[in-house]
Amino acid sequence: MPLTELPLPFHPAVRYQCWELPAAQDVGSADLPDPIDGAKDQLICEAFGAYHAVEAFPSRKPKPVQGVHISFSHSRELIVLAYGSCNVGIDLQYYTDKLVRVSSKFISEHERSLLSTEEQQFNRQVHYMWCAKEAVFKLYGTEVPFKDIVSDTLDLRESGEIGVTVKGLHRHTVNYCFFNDFCFCIAT
Repeated sequence: MPLTELPLPFHPAVRYQCWELPAAQDVGSADLPDPIDGAKDQLICEAFGAYHAVEAFPSRKPKPVQGVHISFSHSRELIVLAYGSCNVGIDLQYYTDKLVRVSSKFISEHERSLLSTEEQQFNRQVHYMWCAKEAVFKLYGTEVPFKDIVSDTLDLRESGEIGVTVKGLHRHTVNYCFFNDFCFCIAT
């Protein structure tokens, strides 16, 4: 079932759907369908009015459906689909302490200099950076080292737009929002 629209500003050529996954099933059984695959199929039907098989490039990035670019993400009980006429990457991340513990593996030196010393804001910034970098990674569909994806600022509100640079050359926009204990990012 679709959720209400999230408070996310985004590129005018991009739309998104956010759904709750079906109740947890015994995922250890090979006889049961994968609830994530089923939810992806439902999102495709909702977005395109009918079922369309989603093929992927060797990098696992979904190929466009009827000429429309798509990207999926899921975290805990939510799954999202972003789709539009421009290339798009999406990520949804539930807050975990693990991200804070491993943050040195994906935060650049420039970003480290921007981090807050206040714990709650620091945790939010780390959460945003992981989610934004995942969205940009999905935008490219190829191996891009996370430390090469650098945010211009970490001055975060409940929702907004931040510029990022990839490998010091390519500029992109990441739209983000925080809701409940999730961060949601769309990269274009």
